Amino acid sequence: MVHALWFSRYICLLCMSYGIMDVCEFFFYGDYERKSYVHDSFKGLYHEDSLNMTMVVALYWEGSNDAVVRSWIGVVIVTTSTVYSMLLYFVLGHKIMKKLKVQSSLSEKTINLQRQLFNALTIQTVIPICVSLMPCLAVWFGPVFLLDFRWVYLSAVIAVSIFPSIDPIALIFFLPALRKRVLITRILVTHVNSHLN
Repeated sequence: MVHALWFSRYICLLCMSYGIMDVCEFFFYGDYERKSYVHDSFKGLYHEDSLNMTMVVALYWEGSNDAVVRSWIGVVIVTTSTVYSMLLYFVLGHKIMKKLKVQSSLSEKTINLQRQLFNALTIQTVIPICVSLMPCLAVWFGPVFLLDFRWVYLSAVIAVSIFPSIDPIALIFFLPALRKRVLITRILVTHVNSHLN
């Protein structure tokens, strides 16, 4: 039974990853029309020839009907899958909170620990929404409204790169056992350093 569960997770992950690759390949593939459309601005920003690069490009207005329709379909598919996964976090979180309120057979300490874990997981959900989802939506829909979000693009790169260090901080901050452990270690290090000096 356990092997079937792991196998089904593997198949699901495989289908999702190939599904995302297929959407990018079919709807956003950088064919000659799209690469030539971004050629001048790409050359000005990056000093590279877009015709020699592999890229995904979405054309919203100025292009052939085929390129525009495929771009819109691809953006809708990618946005729907992203927003669905984020909404699923909140729906499952709401169900968890309802279940925690109903559980009367658990001890107060266990319920308190579960609430602390839920708060940490909530923060660990909000961080990717702010770091990943919002910049992606700005990248996808900014050009639709002719908005220049260059500062979002640049700050999103920094935010995504520091995400692995921010994520554990939420756990340390919201779980008292981890917070005490970090503070005790810090006090001990300070105490040892003061004796050495």
